[in-house]
Amino acid sequence: MNNPTLKDSIDIIWGNIFKVEDYLALYEVIDENSPKLKDNNAHFWGTVRQSALDSAVLNICKLFDNTNKKYEKHTIPSLIENLGNQTNKVYISYDIQLARNLGICNKIIQIFDTVRENSTYFDKNSERYEEFEIHLLNSFKEVCPNSKEPPLEKLFQYRNKVLAHQEKLDQARKEQLKRLPSLDEMHQLVTWGKNFCEFTNKLFFPHDPLPEFLAYSGAATKGVIDKYLGE
Repeated sequence: MNNPTLKDSIDIIWGNIFKVEDYLALYEVIDENSPKLKDNNAHFWGTVRQSALDSAVLNICKLFDNTNKKYEKHTIPSLIENLGNQTNKVYISYDIQLARNLGICNKIIQIFDTVRENSTYFDKNSERYEEFEIHLLNSFKEVCPNSKEPPLEKLFQYRNKVLAHQEKLDQARKEQLKRLPSLDEMHQLVTWGKNFCEFTNKLFFPHDPLPEFLAYSGAATKGVIDKYLGE
């Protein structure tokens, strides 16, 4: 029987990813239209834009948070750890392009190809499967974005020192935290998370697809702005 907790975590993380995409879309549309909005309640639009960016940062950090392991969390690092507790063998139903996008090592991809051609590859050799599982988990850990390395490091610093806590900062640190990673870098983190969820879900739950979410904030925000400006 499949582990429902693992599936629940994948689905919750998947839903959080779409929240980030919505916040980023909201920020980008307002930012793109800021020249037209500067003389039309600019303070309001600026507040909404900053709130959207702060929410995107906060939720990206939620995706990759590996702090305070005393509490179980629905995050990608926690999910990777829990994959090792999955008792059922993985289904060989995976997307090779997703594997490459994630940066998974060639050794894992070669094993997948072997099993796809020989479905009994693991059946009579439990040590072979355990070795494969260790390689897979280690590969995930190696390629997963790290909160102690750029660009996540800067996002976590901003979350911890500005969003979650109002620390007393010297001028140099204030200036440093004003410069967040680029939107492209944030989108890359989100894309990695999406690829990870898709890959993992196909691997363990190929007959139970991910929930469908529609990222509509961009179009909705554009419609509101056009209506507001009378366009």
